Amino acid sequence: MIPVNWLSKYVYCPMKLYLEVVAGIKPKLELRMLLGTIGHSILLKAFAQDEKIISRYSPEMDQNSLFSSFWKRYLDIAFVELTKQKPELSAFNIELLDVFDSMKPILQRLARLRSKEVAVFASSVNVHGKQLTKLIYPKYQVNLKLESDRLQLKGEIDLVESYKDFKQIVDLKLSEPPNYGLWPTDQIQLGAYTLLLREITKQPVKAAVFYVKYGNRKSISINPLLEKEVYNVRDRILEMTTKRNKPEFKINKQKCDSCSLAEHCPLRQ
Repeated sequence: MIPVNWLSKYVYCPMKLYLEVVAGIKPKLELRMLLGTIGHSILLKAFAQDEKIISRYSPEMDQNSLFSSFWKRYLDIAFVELTKQKPELSAFNIELLDVFDSMKPILQRLARLRSKEVAVFASSVNVHGKQLTKLIYPKYQVNLKLESDRLQLKGEIDLVESYKDFKQIVDLKLSEPPNYGLWPTDQIQLGAYTLLLREITKQPVKAAVFYVKYGNRKSISINPLLEKEVYNVRDRILEMTTKRNKPEFKINKQKCDSCSLAEHCPLRQ
């Protein structure tokens, strides 16, 4: 069974996936990877607190008070997560508070967005607290694990928004969005997750990438061409891992110069 993140890695660089999975070479930890992992964990834990924060929204509170509730909780989560990673950050001579300060604008934007959405919905139905948590949509599921023997795929979806008639996959990114559409790696990953979630839930499924740092949310159309590409990439990975054949790939200077496995790559030797 193929992990969905292997598909995006293959689309980015088949040779790097080969070196990691087939040759068993572990990439060295880089600062950008560590910061991305920490930021991603903070965002997921923030969304996981959504229902708890909403349940404390009382009629006496205005939107600013609700924002403060989200904002304070997000900051608490960030500090706890960063404290856990203090030894790893110290190895790169990075101060915990510097990373904390870099996350604050991102979490503030998210807190403002979510408090506005909740306040508007609460006003429309005139309910608060725990009753509001029962009525409000979407409802969030974080780190949803799925697998399918038929699809030969497995994975863990960042965020699933559940509505009355459909589900929406949301892939959280701290990276910069492309000018148009989605990055090919994001497309293939969302396509695979959509096939998985659709098979498990038997419900209509939509998908989007949320570039949190930029407040930019881009939807994707899951069409037969993308579905076919998911299967094609999956099959190429299965063949590569079972037959241990090195994939064909041309050097891409921009990718190769920043690759954590460049010294092991046969294309660079």
